[in-house]
Formats: sequence, structure tokens, C-alpha cells
Amino acid sequence: KPPPGCRRLSALGAALGAFIALSFTLGLLGGPFRHRAPAAPRCRPRSHVVFLKTHKTGGSSVVNLLSRYGESRGLRFALPHRYQFGYPAPFRAERVRGFRPGGPRFDIICHHMRFQLSEVQRVMPNDSFYFSIVRDPGAVAESAFSYFRAAAPAFRNSPSLGAFLASPERFFRAGQRGNHYARNLQWFDFGLPEPAHPGQIPELLGGLER
Repeated sequence: KPPPGCRRLSALGAALGAFIALSFTLGLLGGPFRHRAPAAPRCRPRSHVVFLKTHKTGGSSVVNLLSRYGESRGLRFALPHRYQFGYPAPFRAERVRGFRPGGPRFDIICHHMRFQLSEVQRVMPNDSFYFSIVRDPGAVAESAFSYFRAAAPAFRNSPSLGAFLASPERFFRAGQRGNHYARNLQWFDFGLPEPAHPGQIPELLGGLER
């Protein structure tokens, strides 16, 4: 027969074990001991969207999704009269089919363009959500060299990408039709001006981010 002290410890251990088991069960069932995180705000779909489709970054897949999304909700797309809103010239509102000053705005624009914010704002509502895709410039250059070889004389006249990178001035002629594909395509598509010196690049990128 155990001494009285041992009996008291056994009873205490049993009670403690029962309390832990009960607390664990209540926690699983969402009882009063469970900490409840505040409910996350519900997502609300956006119906005014500006997607700048940059070259060789996977933008066609996003355009496919946006097209399905907009069509299923009866949204109004800003479409070009002909091809890519006159690219490589900067975007102008007049290049949108159906645009008229003071007329109704569009819901989605998602084609290739050389971005120009002030002109896009003439076409799209003020609450539009703007986004794009950026990709490592080296990977873009490699993809562009292969894809635009026939369209860009600077690429076509170069025996290889390595030769072009080693001495681009040998092959690139500014203003020659198609040679915009041989520039930094993302910088060009975002409508950024040529930096006067390398130190100006962070300032220009900061403006774009804002």
C-alpha cells in the first residue's frame, strides 16, 4: 500500500493530465482556449486594369488570362486600330479604336505599347491598377536575339550574340527600322528616356516606380 503522499501526487497527476487533454480537444474544436486571428479582408475583383505587355517576358500568357477575365465580365477593352498602338512610337490615346476626348473610358488595356503615362490616363479611369512583368535583362537580350533576328538588322548582321555584345557599335545603327528590338527592350517598352549618364538610372527607375 503506497504512503498517503504518493496517493495525493497520483491524483494530482491524473487531474493535470485530464486538464491537458481537455484543453487540447477544445483547441482542436475551436473552443475558448483557441486564439482566433482576425478575419482577412475579402478580395474584390478589379475591373480597371492596365497591363504593359513587355517583349520576351511571358506577357502573352497574362494577356490570355486578362482576355478571358474581361470577356466573362463584359468589360470594355482598349484595342489598337491596327497593330500594337503604333509601336515602336510612344503610345497615344488616338491610336485606341473608339477613343474620343471626353468619351467613356475603357476597362482593360493589355497590348504591346511604348508606355506613356499621360496618354494612357486619357484612355483609362483614375482608379486603374497598373502592372507589368520585368525579367533579367541578360535573359531578355538572349531571347530577343533569337526571336527578332530577322526583324532587327543589328542582330541579323551579327554572326552571334557574343559578337554583338562584344562590339554592338559595329552592328547597331540608330533609327534603322527594326533596330529598336536590339536595345534594352524593357527600358524601351517602359518609355524611359536615354540616361545622360549611368548615375541617372536610379532616378529614372524611381520615377517609373512612383
